[in-house]
Amino acid sequence: MMAEAERGHAMNQEAAGTQMPAVSRLARDIADGIILLHSKGTIQYVNPSAGRLLGNDALQEGIPYARYMAADNNSANDDFHQYVLDSAYERNGNHRGVVTYTRPDGGVRYFSIETSFAGGEDGLQKTGVILQFSDITDLHLAKVKHDDTIKVLAGTILIMALWNFIAAIWESMGRPISSTALTVIIEAIGVAATLFALRYTSITVADFGLGTKNLKQAVTVDTALTLAVLVLMIAAKLILRQFFPTVMDPKAPFFRWNALGPLDLLYIPTVVLQELLVRGVMQ
Repeated sequence: MMAEAERGHAMNQEAAGTQMPAVSRLARDIADGIILLHSKGTIQYVNPSAGRLLGNDALQEGIPYARYMAADNNSANDDFHQYVLDSAYERNGNHRGVVTYTRPDGGVRYFSIETSFAGGEDGLQKTGVILQFSDITDLHLAKVKHDDTIKVLAGTILIMALWNFIAAIWESMGRPISSTALTVIIEAIGVAATLFALRYTSITVADFGLGTKNLKQAVTVDTALTLAVLVLMIAAKLILRQFFPTVMDPKAPFFRWNALGPLDLLYIPTVVLQELLVRGVMQ
């Protein structure tokens, strides 16, 4: 019995010895940052991804985390450091959350952090804390942009509906608003919503497909589509004038430029701005 127990213990030690290099390689190669922090605040292990995500090499093994925090010297990262310290010194279980971190190059990143206790050989005593964090900046910014877009779109629809409601009340009182004025006000609401979104939300001109990187392509595609629709409209009018004179008088001027008033001309840029807003929402 004793011999079997000794053989079993030896096999367990051998298995543990073969597993540790694999665990070490996994921690080294994983894309997430991993920091092992002693319960007294000393950094025991840092994988390469941690330094890459944080953007510096000041996070080193064997130094107190407080020294790294002092070397960081960026008040914008206080929440990140406080999260790490709270996880190391508190004893109420695991932590999970999202914090921001400003790298030395000025880039702001959003990290999803999850911490767990590192136990001793008995698995009961807490010897430190393991921090695993991943960069979710793109996902976070996409969510913020999505939320901003939904708010702007919902607000725009609400204001337009309110305006139509007011116009209906005025019409019921015998004071109808002209269709031109009604349309222009709606277009103005769309323009105001676009300008508001650009000024006070995370929505940018690039989200409308007019960023500096793809401006030429966007203008080329939009111009081609506009010309194609214009050609189709002219062809349709020619067909109607030629074969359906009862629908469209062939003797009437093909274009009546004098029929365009100031409000009609204002309609053109407002339509363009609204098209950009809709494109931003769809993207």
